[in-house]
Amino acid sequence: MSVLLIVETSDVGARFTAEAARALGFEPLFLCDLGSYQADTRRELEAYPVLDGATGDAATLARRVRAHLGERGSVVGGVITLLDSRLCVARELAERLGCPGLDPAVDDLKDKARVAALIPEFSPRSISFERGNIPWARIEAVWRESARGIVLKPRATAGAIGFTAIPPGEELRPAVERALASAEIPGFLSPDAWLCQELLSGELCSLEGYVLGGRVHPITVSGRRKVGSTESQLLLPYEEHISSHAVGVMQEAVACLVHRAGLRYGYFHCEFLVDGDVARLIDANMGRLGGGSMGPQLALSLGLDPVTLYSHVLRVSLGLAEPADHLPSRPARATWGLLYGMKEGGFLKSVHVPEGSGCHHLQILETNQAIPRMGQNNWSWVGMLWGITGDVAAGLRDFWLETPTGREQPAY
Repeated sequence: MSVLLIVETSDVGARFTAEAARALGFEPLFLCDLGSYQADTRRELEAYPVLDGATGDAATLARRVRAHLGERGSVVGGVITLLDSRLCVARELAERLGCPGLDPAVDDLKDKARVAALIPEFSPRSISFERGNIPWARIEAVWRESARGIVLKPRATAGAIGFTAIPPGEELRPAVERALASAEIPGFLSPDAWLCQELLSGELCSLEGYVLGGRVHPITVSGRRKVGSTESQLLLPYEEHISSHAVGVMQEAVACLVHRAGLRYGYFHCEFLVDGDVARLIDANMGRLGGGSMGPQLALSLGLDPVTLYSHVLRVSLGLAEPADHLPSRPARATWGLLYGMKEGGFLKSVHVPEGSGCHHLQILETNQAIPRMGQNNWSWVGMLWGITGDVAAGLRDFWLETPTGREQPAY
């Protein structure tokens, strides 16, 4: 049996990824730290073969995989991940095992500073630096000249980890030093590598699609909402809510990035700030499907079974897709995803999910524990609710969180 190694999982993608692997003739094997998962995500993982342990080092993973599969006579047919933080690990693991994996250009594109350098005409003004060597004069110049201030972000993380906005009214140096000192970033995600960018105005949108043979295939634009730094809503399709010129700029930016980086294949989820006809790329996310409820929600919009969509994601991401292997180019149904949590945090007793609404729900954090407040990062999610827009709107009337002090509306 040929095994597909799946390095960690997105919150919503465990079952869909595993079943897609089987549909393609692989036996799925998750490489993950089970202790990092709770609730529905963990239950889905435990329904499939899992090699439990840390996944931050490709060399260590390669030794563990060889020892594990050598006892069973299995061969590795490929390595995949849908988790942003493991893109480079999965790519290197495939190289070490000599099997299909992510496009090598993904390594370069994982670095936010490298992306900004490749397509400066589509990016905010950017300064790359190391935590121990801060270019104060250059940062202060951008801070003074930017009407809204600056943002600091680690160059290799996702989910708003380490993201800090510094408005014009603050004292710059103490704010920068606090941001750098307080960020908890794993060693394999280059914790000393940072990016300073001007803080732009605009609406957060993403271009969703994939690359085949070096050619960009846009699927749709998604609209995004946040509570603080936490993603909270996903709306798609969203093209009709922004200017057609801005959509064209988004597509041109991704095409330029793909060409200049030499990317040949893979999915992407490119985040932009859109202000009228202007669109600026703020996070490239090349090499993976979008997170949150994006996978099953996109399948619902396209009228596909989620496993069919994830099968395409695997074929494209492993470089196994044929040139004519395309998805529908435009979703037909309006969908709405809520990535919800608790407004102020607190103790969660239960989640009351609407029945018979046609909505889909996945719980990420277990009940009977303290929950962080919404707004810190994407690890504030209690769960996800998604579906056809009208079904979600109707289902919200019967959707609440039970706490020791009574019912609380989910924060999104």
